[in-house]
Amino acid sequence: MTMSFLLVLFAIVSFAFGTWGRRHAATLVSPSLSDHGRHVREKSLRRGSTAFRITGVLWFLLAVVHVIMYY
Repeated sequence: MTMSFLLVLFAIVSFAFGTWGRRHAATLVSPSLSDHGRHVREKSLRRGSTAFRITGVLWFLLAVVHVIMYY
């Protein structure tokens, strides 16, 4: 059961970090960049945060599979 809790913890942290990154992507980009550079960097940060959110969902699904298989 400890493994399931650990997987759920990973899921929560990954999803929360991805949500935070997506929400704050515009403020994380340096204002010294050109408009195009800021847009490209913000888009890259949003892609990364989406990957974190997807990873969070996958961690949660892995926790569910772990519970189904071993309990």
